[in-house]
Amino acid sequence: MNNNTTCPSCAAGFDASANPACPNCGFQINAINLPVVFQPVRRVQKSAASVLLALLVDITGSTGKFSDGVRLAPAMIFRTIQAKARTTKVYLHTGGDLDFGQQCTLVCDGGTIDQATPALASLSFGGGGDAPETHLDSIEAVLTTTSWELDPRTWRNAVVGFLTANTKPSRSGVTAEELGAKFKNLGILFYLVAEDFPFARAITDAAGGLFFPISNHPDPAQMQQIASGIGQSILVTATRTATRAMTVPAPGI
Repeated sequence: MNNNTTCPSCAAGFDASANPACPNCGFQINAINLPVVFQPVRRVQKSAASVLLALLVDITGSTGKFSDGVRLAPAMIFRTIQAKARTTKVYLHTGGDLDFGQQCTLVCDGGTIDQATPALASLSFGGGGDAPETHLDSIEAVLTTTSWELDPRTWRNAVVGFLTANTKPSRSGVTAEELGAKFKNLGILFYLVAEDFPFARAITDAAGGLFFPISNHPDPAQMQQIASGIGQSILVTATRTATRAMTVPAPGI
């Protein structure tokens, strides 16, 4: 029976059933002395990335009825991130209503979780006019003033907002959809805990994020969903290339 074989040395085709030597170049093909070729092998290692977490808290009077939940929810998120991330930086922003002198303020500037926790606890809620508020301006300020770490090899970025009431149009003219798209284009994970108004859904959808209703008694499962979403993104894949010796199959093998 014919055993048509391609010679690994010169690529000539021949019948190896009668003679294991290539008639063109003399290369010996047999099961005793198999030629060795080296193929690259990709070894995948995983390591934990660091996390930059930007929090935005609406401190107008309308958030007062949710104040306990606003302080409690981040603590639930912190625990999971701290357990998984290599390091964590927290930017805590507060926002209100610009028309009533409540500027977007950076309360914790890239601090640790231990530094951000008492800063959250010390927040007070009040002021602002009747709804709506200038939420889009506050979110835009978070985007433009946070010192994002945009190297995907070592960092993951996320923003979590806690807002109440509807929003006024932004002073810059940017829409909720445009703002959301900016976060998405930068690869920043986006989560919004808020009262259910169209702008809140629009910005979250455009950012490819998740929306949760705000509550004074936050659902641990929902906060865990936020933490898990950030946590799942933390593993960074590093690939190394090595070589592995392989033998050319003998005829009939």
